[in-house]
Amino acid sequence: RHIRAYRTGFLSKNRQVTVLGGGSFGTAMAIAAASKGNKVVILVRRQEIADKINNGTYSRLLGVDIDKFHITATIDPAIAFGKKIDDDNDHAGKPLRPKLIIHAVPVQASRSFLESVKDYVPKGVPIL
Repeated sequence: RHIRAYRTGFLSKNRQVTVLGGGSFGTAMAIAAASKGNKVVILVRRQEIADKINNGTYSRLLGVDIDKFHITATIDPAIAFGKKIDDDNDHAGKPLRPKLIIHAVPVQASRSFLESVKDYVPKGVPIL
């Protein structure tokens, strides 16, 4: 039953998805979500990673054209969780509240990462 629910719309189109972590697994999850037509924001810890994702450098390093998807990256949890607008990647002038959060942070960094964003996570949004 859970598998069928996943197949029938867990990553359905036109949703806002926030991915926690911009490593290889986080990027893969972002691409999977974006390839279904979702707008994806990747929340990363370091500005240089966000810059590489946003300017296409990361795409070339991975050998995958992530530029064709609706993927942006930020270090600001308020942007990632729809609390404020990202001036650099304005989405029609309104903050986008995620409908799904994907946790892709390595286990050794999970506790500190989740502690740092816990006040921004909207209530009722599923975390995968």
